[in-house]
Amino acid sequence: MVNRAIDSLDLDPILNEYKGRGTSSYHPHMMLKILVCAYTQKGNSSRQIVKELRDNVNFLWISGNNRPDFWTINRFRSSVMKYGIEVVFSEVLQYLIEEADVTLEYYYLDGIKIEDNANNYKWV
Repeated sequence: MVNRAIDSLDLDPILNEYKGRGTSSYHPHMMLKILVCAYTQKGNSSRQIVKELRDNVNFLWISGNNRPDFWTINRFRSSVMKYGIEVVFSEVLQYLIEEADVTLEYYYLDGIKIEDNANNYKWV
């Protein structure tokens, strides 16, 4: 589902961020697929994404058996996708709604409060 959604997007603004100098980089389609797939699995950390790329078959398939390190993932997320990540996720959501893979009939907001370890008087 993530693969189809990312392949349907126009990623020319992201491709224009690459300068074309230096060593070859990982393809932005693949990096974006990794990020979207990780966010759908509640994986925010670059190191956690690298672990999934090593252990999870879905991540291995979506990355084409490429294994970028956590610095590469973090750099892609913070510099290349800095301003476009919200647009990409809204377009992915729009695609999933159009393909009837996702419905927005029910929306739940969880109000769980978890105690913070740093200070007993702070709640997250």
